[in-house]
Amino acid sequence: MEKQNKQRKAGMKNQGILIDSSVIIEILTGNQIFSEKLSGMMQVKRVYVSPLSISEIFSMIDDEEKMLISRLFDRMNILTIDCELSIKAGDLLRNKSARESNDLTFAFLAASALHFELKIWTVNKEKYPFINDDFFSSF
Repeated sequence: MEKQNKQRKAGMKNQGILIDSSVIIEILTGNQIFSEKLSGMMQVKRVYVSPLSISEIFSMIDDEEKMLISRLFDRMNILTIDCELSIKAGDLLRNKSARESNDLTFAFLAASALHFELKIWTVNKEKYPFINDDFFSSF
């Protein structure tokens, strides 16, 4: 299993962007700039989303919107949460600088960005005290 994780990690390294739910919400509420950026990005980079972000989005929508949103997520790469990533997220939460943001979702997204060397695209950079500016997308 460790060999499989290393191969998966090597295949993602520096090749993509992890979008969080704040970006998806911007797109769903009609922000044309974000929609165009995502569309363009999907043509040149791998776009990743966490299952936690997907759950968060589905908790906010009604049944009529599920099909549309599902099509958007079908075009993205869904990260897998495994034991190694869970430990890394826990370590980030335990970190002194992260105590103000005790949000498990943000810790998992930050751990994913660090683990797979992805950039995070977010509207809420302040929610990620776990990582430095190098891990944020400039989009």
